Amino acid sequence: MKEDSAAARRTKRNFQLALMELVHDKGFHAVTIKELVEKTDYNRTTFYLYYHDKYELSESLLREKLTGLEVAVGTSYYSGQLVDTKEMGHESFSLLTYIRKERLFFDLLFVADTLPGLLHAFPETIERIYDEQFRFQTIDHQPVNMKIFKRYMANGLYGLIREWIQSGYSKDENEFIQDLIDLTRTHIASYTFFGQTKKNQDL
Repeated sequence: MKEDSAAARRTKRNFQLALMELVHDKGFHAVTIKELVEKTDYNRTTFYLYYHDKYELSESLLREKLTGLEVAVGTSYYSGQLVDTKEMGHESFSLLTYIRKERLFFDLLFVADTLPGLLHAFPETIERIYDEQFRFQTIDHQPVNMKIFKRYMANGLYGLIREWIQSGYSKDENEFIQDLIDLTRTHIASYTFFGQTKKNQDL
């Protein structure tokens, strides 16, 4: 079976799904390879074809979902796009749609014995998104230490997203996005997006 074949991707997705469900049920360290192969109807040989152990499976899951978060941020932009915050639409926070879609993964934030590294990797990913994909212009061109400003923005967003997830996504997604847009407009006049997106590929 080729590593990049459709069958291989499907097999790996099934192992990832099984891991998430088992971690929700019993915590990461209690999960066994036996349970993973039984839950997916594969055998140990198939598991070890792709992963050395459950830690490697966990790392691949973490990497795939958080890379997906980074990609989701730019689905509504093209690289180099300048956005006036007065013209921001709900698509500006498309990462929330991704998080809700992948809620089985992001709900793992609140499992006591969760995936190794998740609690650090998630906020670090948001901070990297702000640091590498955006350049901001403050209201009235107020001078700020932009590195600290981006960290402040990223940590604030992470905290609000974490509360939203913990509440079971109780606030309507569009209402939550509008709250974030209103907050953004209080201290950012415009921003430029520099990430790579599907729009770049379509141009």
